[in-house]
Amino acid sequence: MRLSHYKRILVLGSPGAGKSTIAKEIAELSALPLIHLDDLYWGENWCRPSESVWHEQLSNLVQQEQWLIDGNHLTTLNLRLPRAELVLIVDSTVPRSLYRVYLRALKIKLGFHQYLPKRIREQADKGERTKATKDLLGLTKKIVKYHYSDHQVLMAQLLHYDVQTVIVSRDVSVRTSLFLPFLESKCVKVRSLSLQQLKQSFDSGQIYFCSKHK
Repeated sequence: MRLSHYKRILVLGSPGAGKSTIAKEIAELSALPLIHLDDLYWGENWCRPSESVWHEQLSNLVQQEQWLIDGNHLTTLNLRLPRAELVLIVDSTVPRSLYRVYLRALKIKLGFHQYLPKRIREQADKGERTKATKDLLGLTKKIVKYHYSDHQVLMAQLLHYDVQTVIVSRDVSVRTSLFLPFLESKCVKVRSLSLQQLKQSFDSGQIYFCSKHK
């Protein structure tokens, strides 16, 4: 199927896997409106919205006809997956994800505010003192937890909603270690691609799936 056939795409994966980078490339190629969940979620000074407000905001968002949503927030997948036509999972190793998160934090400290969520970026651009992340240690733990347990939550949701899935490996050596064996064994329509292969698929206007059947 052509990329242009998809009107609602989710980009998921571990923190630091490179979701936002790939989402921006997809947005340029597809012309879908790009929404970074962190821009919606985080308020000034890294304040969180209430659960009810956050759920209402997401429920309204997914009712739009077109979107490209970047971000995990696994507890709200049940609000997004029923409306998604395609899911891209960005696969990565723990060391690579940690490296990217710590490098991003360093860049923010050096003044590269574009890596901050929208409202915090606006504060930083005004010269206000801001943190590079809400909790760097907590984010580190979240990366490890994702690879050892949270990805199973993601898999269960994908299986439940039977959504078409493409796995993107930023590092070919990863070989989609977390996802592909599980998905194939459950007969979900899935295709594993390296980042280079994904770009080539976009350039040709095609994303191909292999369907597994018992």
